Amino acid sequence: GLFVEKSTIYTFGTTESLTSDAFISAYDGKGVLQFRKVIDGGGSEYISAVASDGVGNFWLVGGDTLPTPSTSVDSRTSTAINPDSSTVEVIPAQREDIRNIVLWKFTPATQNITRYALNYGSSILATAISADSKGISIVAYTLVKGVAINLLINVKSSGEFNQPITVGNKGTTINGVQRQSDGSIVLIGSITEKLGSATPSGKRDAILIKVTNNKVAQIAQSTAKNGEREWLSIGSSTFLAGTTKVGKNIQVAVTKFANFKPVWNFTYPSTGSAVGFLNSSGAYLAYGTSQGISLNAYSTKGVLGNIYLTPGAQTPLGLAYSKELGLVLLATSGNQSFLFTPTSG
Repeated sequence: GLFVEKSTIYTFGTTESLTSDAFISAYDGKGVLQFRKVIDGGGSEYISAVASDGVGNFWLVGGDTLPTPSTSVDSRTSTAINPDSSTVEVIPAQREDIRNIVLWKFTPATQNITRYALNYGSSILATAISADSKGISIVAYTLVKGVAINLLINVKSSGEFNQPITVGNKGTTINGVQRQSDGSIVLIGSITEKLGSATPSGKRDAILIKVTNNKVAQIAQSTAKNGEREWLSIGSSTFLAGTTKVGKNIQVAVTKFANFKPVWNFTYPSTGSAVGFLNSSGAYLAYGTSQGISLNAYSTKGVLGNIYLTPGAQTPLGLAYSKELGLVLLATSGNQSFLFTPTSG
């Protein structure tokens, strides 16, 4: 994933060894690595999403396990015949399931990282986060009798976790979360089951859910007749990006909502990956095509402006913005990651 602060670009992810370790890397505006912080508590760690609280901190959500017990080494000598000089492969112990939801508060001004955790008691996977000055909201999955169930977990700025809230059943998928100024929380994703007042009319309907006082208060849905539609990412002011699939045809859709009603919308042929971003300077959509990534710029009122293209087939992962750097795009291709900024020519 990706976030920016002034003239510094930050990426985060997971690196593999005998355990998995989380990391945060910092680059200058030219893409030169400045530093890399590895988060390793001795067990396995991962980071899946990040959000700014608007008061100088970035909150990264993921999970970790207890430190892995060290394995004793057999120091006895062996007289076995080994004509091929074969080495004995060291097989690490099987990793434990991750039962901790973890928040890391990262403050760029000091580079401090503070850990807050909730032991859920069973396997849990965090997927999305939203933050503001009043707290943090997390979306996660857990398994109940082998079925994936969505959880919404609210956390105070002090790091105190509230009781998780279940949203929908096995036919509901939640991909994003956004905290609202009125104290409500918006969730996005898709349904193949009845959820509140919403009943799917396609094979899969995209949904926009408003949660107030820990209960579903309002739902808006978007349908692809005889097809599948899903919201994948949410930006500020309820700016959504997602996909529509009818037969073998896949399109990316971007829609600006206001009061749970669509204000403007665009669709484009795509390979099925998309991220959106909106701020006071405009709205942006990055989506994958067979030729590369198309990065479209719009006014806040939905007027299409410049279109930028990346060379080669890639998958967009994240968009971020600062007034010092402008827009930054993180993308992957194969086993490599790339940072892009829009340029003409």
